[in-house]
Amino acid sequence: MLDDYDNARQAGKRRVREAMASGQYPYLTSLEDLVPGALQGGVRNLGLVEIPIKKIVGTMTKGRQNSFASNFMPLLGASTEFAEKWSTLYDSQMEEGIREPILAYEYMWRFYVQEGNKRVSVSAYAGVKDILANVIRIMPFGRPRDEEEAAELRRYQEFVDFYEVCPLYSIEFSHEGDYAKLAEACGQDLEHGWSEEAIKDLKSAYGMFERIFTEHGGDQLDMTAADAMLIYLAIYPIETLANESKAYLDSQVDRIWSEITLAGGQGDVALVETADAEETERGSRKIFSFLQRGDAYTQKRPLSVAFLYEKSKEESSWSYAHELGRLALESEFEGAVKTMAFDDCGDEQKISNAIDQAMEAGCQMVFTTSLAMMPITQRAAIFYPEVRFLNCSVNLVSSEVMTYYTRSYDAKFIMGALAAMTSDNHKIGYRANFPIFGAVADINAFAIGAAMVDPRVKIYLDWSGSRNSSWEELLEREDIRVISGLEMIRPRQASREYGLYCRDENGMVHNLCAPLNNWGKFYERLLRPIVRGTASLKDRQENRSLNFYWGMATGAVELIFSKHIPFYSRKTAERLVDAIMSGYINPFDGEIHSQEGMIKGPKAPRFSSREIISMDWLNDNVIGSIPSLEELTDEARELVAVSGIDTVTEKEDAR
Repeated sequence: MLDDYDNARQAGKRRVREAMASGQYPYLTSLEDLVPGALQGGVRNLGLVEIPIKKIVGTMTKGRQNSFASNFMPLLGASTEFAEKWSTLYDSQMEEGIREPILAYEYMWRFYVQEGNKRVSVSAYAGVKDILANVIRIMPFGRPRDEEEAAELRRYQEFVDFYEVCPLYSIEFSHEGDYAKLAEACGQDLEHGWSEEAIKDLKSAYGMFERIFTEHGGDQLDMTAADAMLIYLAIYPIETLANESKAYLDSQVDRIWSEITLAGGQGDVALVETADAEETERGSRKIFSFLQRGDAYTQKRPLSVAFLYEKSKEESSWSYAHELGRLALESEFEGAVKTMAFDDCGDEQKISNAIDQAMEAGCQMVFTTSLAMMPITQRAAIFYPEVRFLNCSVNLVSSEVMTYYTRSYDAKFIMGALAAMTSDNHKIGYRANFPIFGAVADINAFAIGAAMVDPRVKIYLDWSGSRNSSWEELLEREDIRVISGLEMIRPRQASREYGLYCRDENGMVHNLCAPLNNWGKFYERLLRPIVRGTASLKDRQENRSLNFYWGMATGAVELIFSKHIPFYSRKTAERLVDAIMSGYINPFDGEIHSQEGMIKGPKAPRFSSREIISMDWLNDNVIGSIPSLEELTDEARELVAVSGIDTVTEKEDAR
């Protein structure tokens, strides 16, 4: 009917006005204009496919672009032949639907119509979500212009791999690696074709979640519905979307909406670097102002806290260090804090069982001491909203789980300087664990500290989490005698090869200094406001992620010097400690050079803490590289999947 055409035309004219007011192109985009010579990249005929109308954005060739607004609503006058044909097609759509498929080219997730513009227009006006199309995929060609474009191409290639096994166009992610995560959540992979039932189930589940996401205002967030669904699937099984009522699913999404909005850029991420939380103001409010005052805890009414260790205290130096912190915490508060510990929480079932036991015991706080535990910790925080959960990690975003970690790059800077004072051949070995957030900052701070003492020094890097590690061979081949090794002694595998040490000509090890994570001090200062009653566990502030990231100035990190260090070397190192503690020196101030060249000039502002944590480049005097995902051990891959720096996954995706 012409009335419907007129309504559609008015919608098109509104879109044109809005687009022009915001400086956007108001009509349909032509792929010929957007990507000249697009067909050079090669094409793949995908056959008959159901595609989302919202992903149809233009035409393949120049021609009738100005007949439609950018939302495919018509613009030509009501007395034209075009309007008459549009109206006839609309009547047919209302009576029996549009049966004839359109012909469209797909380029980088978006569709450009070759035949069937009016069919798309009518379907869009009628509120149809999907339309049948004969689809021809155009593959991108040429070299990316910058890293942003390169990342987009890698992400698109992941989609192409996903489409090969699960041909759905509706699901689009914003981040690399997410298609593999979705496949895992569905009990599938990206190497073997999915069954028709599995594809149908995912399509149905996604359709339901997308509807709920949109109703919650998700289209206002800087994320796709698929991005949000991946957050949902980290907490609830995908079967829930198929088996539960919409009302129940609405309530589930309500419970995790703060997590979704935070990931969608609608929240505040606070990185707390001072332990004086009650005295330090952030803007017009204090760090702990989001927590109301509570009642003080006493021996008669103690605060009950659980600690979960990934490995046993006897086998793991990391677990042992946190165990010492737990014992120091109990001692410090003399009965006002009662704790319990769970060893060997190395898989999902054991972590869940430990948390359930802690809940049965009435614990009010739970510390999970490994970043690998973060996904399950986040899930538990949703299910037990009255309990405060904290995970030992950095740079992981969650409104439900606080995170905490030691800032060790200051100590590494001083260790690097001391190492350069000790080395007589300008060579120092450095053994890192895993390429996770903060690890590269430690390496670079060490390298910068060393170079400030000896401009000729080279840092030879090896990763213990790499399958290709040849640490001893490297030390022998390069005649490296000054070494930064493991940070802690393993309880049952005592060795002098930890911290900063040197080897003499006879192979004897002489320790120079070692960093110490003082978890007892960390836990004590973190809990003191709660035990005193100046902060409460009960209240959370939505859309806010709180990360405690404490360094030497708080007492959370210390350097233990050997008495065998030469007097002047020790004196220099101690003065550096004073300068770091006072804030006079920052390892990353001033001009910085990576292996690729200068990345910060002498007058450039200091790196932010988040830039430091997320470093994915190595200083220019480092000999070595950041390993790719496939080069890592299984244990390292698990940690990197949760908290790995971007470069690791990018290398893997580029292969």
